[in-house]
Amino acid sequence: AKNRMAFFEVSPLCDFNIRESFSELSRMALHRNGMERLWRSNK
Repeated sequence: AKNRMAFFEVSPLCDFNIRESFSELSRMALHRNGMERLWRSNK
């Protein structure tokens, strides 16, 4: 991504990709602010 921006296709009506997009946005925000150690995946 040229501007380091992510694109997420979501549909609240169908509950499509909602949880995944918020999870990835959170991970990206922590990474960009140097707080990767706070990220804990539930996988």
